[in-house]
Amino acid sequence: MKIQELFDLGKNFSDLEIVSGNEYLNNSIKNIRIMDIPYENSQFKKGDFVIVSPDIIVKEKINLVTILNVLKEQKIGLLGFVSNNSISDEIIKHFQQIIKLYEVNFPVIKIPANNTYEDIISTLKYTKDINSFLVNQFKNNLISLKNTNYFSTNNILNILTHYINGLVLLLSTNGEIIDFADANPLDEEKKILTDTMSTLIKDNESNTLSTLNPIVYNGSDEIYTIYPLETYDRDLGYLCIVEEIDKISDSEYNIKISNEAIPFIIISLMTYHEKELIYNKSKEEFVRGILYGLYSDKNIVEKEAKFFNIEYNLKRFVWIINIRPLKIRHSDPLESEKIPANIINETLNIAKASFYDDHAITNTSSIVFIRIKHDIPNEKLLQKYNTLLNTLEFQMPEYKFSIGLSRAYDTLDDLNLAYEDVIFSLKIGAKIFKNGKSIYAYDDLIIYHLLYKYPSNPILERLYNNGIGKIYAYDRENNTQLFETVQVLIKHNCNFSETSDKLFIHRNTLYQRLKKVEEITGLDMDSSETRLVFHLGLKIHDLFSLNLK
Repeated sequence: MKIQELFDLGKNFSDLEIVSGNEYLNNSIKNIRIMDIPYENSQFKKGDFVIVSPDIIVKEKINLVTILNVLKEQKIGLLGFVSNNSISDEIIKHFQQIIKLYEVNFPVIKIPANNTYEDIISTLKYTKDINSFLVNQFKNNLISLKNTNYFSTNNILNILTHYINGLVLLLSTNGEIIDFADANPLDEEKKILTDTMSTLIKDNESNTLSTLNPIVYNGSDEIYTIYPLETYDRDLGYLCIVEEIDKISDSEYNIKISNEAIPFIIISLMTYHEKELIYNKSKEEFVRGILYGLYSDKNIVEKEAKFFNIEYNLKRFVWIINIRPLKIRHSDPLESEKIPANIINETLNIAKASFYDDHAITNTSSIVFIRIKHDIPNEKLLQKYNTLLNTLEFQMPEYKFSIGLSRAYDTLDDLNLAYEDVIFSLKIGAKIFKNGKSIYAYDDLIIYHLLYKYPSNPILERLYNNGIGKIYAYDRENNTQLFETVQVLIKHNCNFSETSDKLFIHRNTLYQRLKKVEEITGLDMDSSETRLVFHLGLKIHDLFSLNLK
């Protein structure tokens, strides 16, 4: 097959980007090789299509020129590197620049991140048994990794993610997460069932559990497959594969691919001290793990925090800048399309000018900040955020910016709760506050979060139906304004003067309306209990109106 013919093979190849070597597009491809861990002694054949995932190259700072020289000498047919979501656009751009500057005798293409190894190989049809081919390639790459200075548990997990296209967790003997790698690290709402995993392991201690007979748990959105890591005299922990149900691969294939990885993981765990798990993890990976709730053991968090020189007992909160183009195709503020890297970087630079001490992590359409809680009045801090939003929208008028704020938490391992707070604030805030407000503090949404967690609670439904629900229904049938009256009254803390002024009605008219409310609901408006029922009922009504429950 000529390289030029690749671009006519359908959706998996229609988005290929030629980085360099247009003059070699008539080269022939005779075979496929996957190179997850490049090294100087790599052996290839003339005409090989070599597929590279650059994450380990970037992480280990492997000399790219040396790799290109090896490939050039062996006269491969084509080099394709898979763009990875965990690697910034700047690094990919630098990667491309080096390739263009270094003259090679083969084309180089960029493969979009949404293409898996299976997608590429199945389209080319060089082998009938794709699963066996992938297992063999994976095994060869693990052997290559073992013979380099880059052999580590974390690198094994990273390579494994490319073959299962999911999340890989390394668990302790108690089921606590001690390391992880993710094929899709930018999924901001991903939640891991850490308690469920611990329970599954505990419940299966007396059962016959083996690498060929793993624990399988079907969650609502993901499938968890847990394999034991053990030697003849020692339990080392567990390997857990988390896959989305709608993207699940062949279960037999997953068992085969996991069983190729397990011996190498055991060798790594037996050979190196447990601190090796920390040494091969970046500070950003550690912080992301905290935010995503991937740690369940306080002692591990404290130990790794000490390694990265991060104070454990310090009051912090999380805030997020969410970025959306003004021309959008959807209404959910968390369903944003990928924002160009230059916009993300400019946003970060502007924010850092005012919040230079905050730790920042960039995602595809947002920037997450972790800030130490100082004794600054909330009003002054909100003023700073308002100024920041005004600056951002002035500098980049084609984008809409919003900010979510969490509550403050006392310890580092509670930041996953802060992250949940701020994600909820951004998701619900824009829909609850329809007055153009762009800063959503979790403190203003706590009750909404409580109600949101119990969407079908019969007591809450009864509370709504016997109070606010009756008023709302009466208004619709009789064209009255009782619902709005109660809404304004509650908003102004049941101050009759402020309520009547806001509604532009006489106080006697207000009293008459409230008397009618009492007749409809049978509730005493002078009772604090009634006011609480109405307060909750209004918030339930908001959620019902948004169709979120």
